[in-house]
Amino acid sequence: MATVRGGIVLPHVQAFANDLQDHAPDVNNFGTYPGHSPSLNRALDIFHAIGDNSKADTICRFAIDNLDYYGVDYVISRKRIYNPEVLTDWRNMSDRGGATQNHYDHVHVSFEETGNAAALTSGKPTNDNIPAWPGRYFRFPPGTSGEDVSRWQNRMLVRGWAIDVDGDYGPKSKQVCLSFQKEKGFSPDGIVGPETWSGAWALSIT
Repeated sequence: MATVRGGIVLPHVQAFANDLQDHAPDVNNFGTYPGHSPSLNRALDIFHAIGDNSKADTICRFAIDNLDYYGVDYVISRKRIYNPEVLTDWRNMSDRGGATQNHYDHVHVSFEETGNAAALTSGKPTNDNIPAWPGRYFRFPPGTSGEDVSRWQNRMLVRGWAIDVDGDYGPKSKQVCLSFQKEKGFSPDGIVGPETWSGAWALSIT
């Protein structure tokens, strides 16, 4: 069980800390404090060395990959904020002063009042949280458009790929698809089918 210094957090917040530490054992410095936004029991600061961007990225990706599961509200790291209710991408923040104020030595994660009940029982995200394949293949040419394309593009953006979330599966999206398929050992055909779709959520980020 992960130790959270400074106060007692809500069960789904503690579950997040526990599972993150299981996912990345070298991530083990958790804290909270009075005055935290939105409240002491609904926020975590997860500390890392200044310049350890790899560890910061691991923390951010785990939080963003499991937003709904743990009830994550927003994530702040290195003077940037990820709040999907505002924009499905990172936004720059104004300068707040030193390294800690600008979140260069820790990732701040804020949570909703509740998370997925499964987080409190199984303790780990499962394939039940993978959105169902929309039932059609994304191809270029001729191209595919729609909300399901936007959802896949946003997922790839969250995974760290440079991709436009515009709902149009064109040449750039196909190239991201091909690169992802090669990385994960899939047959590289540039088509988003059931395997490539589910892999975007189920497979680890490398």
